[in-house]
Amino acid sequence: MIKRYISDQDGRPVVARSPRAIQSLRLVLLAALMVMVGADGNRAQAESTYQAVCDDPAHFPEYHRLDYLLGQWVIYAGAMKFADATLARPKGGCALVETWRALPSETFANRASVSNALIAYDAETKRWQYFWATGVIGLVLQFTAPPNKDLIWTRSETSVGGTVKQQRVTFTRVSDVELHERGVVSVDAGATWTTEYDLTWRRKTRHALR
Repeated sequence: MIKRYISDQDGRPVVARSPRAIQSLRLVLLAALMVMVGADGNRAQAESTYQAVCDDPAHFPEYHRLDYLLGQWVIYAGAMKFADATLARPKGGCALVETWRALPSETFANRASVSNALIAYDAETKRWQYFWATGVIGLVLQFTAPPNKDLIWTRSETSVGGTVKQQRVTFTRVSDVELHERGVVSVDAGATWTTEYDLTWRRKTRHALR
């Protein structure tokens, strides 16, 4: 091929290629661009598929079995208001985030207390995990629950004296706007249980902060 030279605006020689060579170069650049777009497309597809796990109940419904908890709630102990709670799933996330605002009480030195929880489904164990950081220094609790009709959280702890305390928290869905939460404890390996608290959740708003 005979190379033809022209000069740029600064007077430097520039190779002027034939139309066929230019066309070939264009095809090479187009092929490289298609590879890059294809890689980005595959990555976007992978990200879209991953996000569908969390955002679309049709793909993996087990991640959405607790969606009825989403929203803002007012919690009562009998007729007395006890706390406010908000549960939300940030967009693109698989976990539910809970914010619990307890009213002032003797338990919290007559001051308002804020607790936070992360609720997530573990596909390997097929159980829900509940990690709760309370508004009390040093009090962090972790529960697990199987995907039953009623949500039953369980945990156990051993005191300094060696006594094993089992705790069970049952959520019963009374209706779309009301939940019943009951906490019981046992210190005799589950032979007997004592009610620790009994609460009623009433829905304020649905699907907060989604």
